[in-house]
Amino acid sequence: MNLIEFCHNNLQVTGAWRIKDRLSLSNGELVKVYDCMGYCFDCPDTSYAIVNQKMILDKDLDMLYSKVLNEISNRT
Repeated sequence: MNLIEFCHNNLQVTGAWRIKDRLSLSNGELVKVYDCMGYCFDCPDTSYAIVNQKMILDKDLDMLYSKVLNEISNRT
């Protein structure tokens, strides 16, 4: 099982909640949202997810989603 973590503030500011929703529907992925993940410098400008303790960033939501899927596929 993969752990995918998001910052609530980042989800709201960047619109990354769409990615979170898509990943939440995936089987076998544990998706968690925290109030703050402590990456405040990146938060307003860049969407990010923490996948199995590795930070994945991209300003483009489609690219972030692809990067997250790639990271998940590398772990299985």
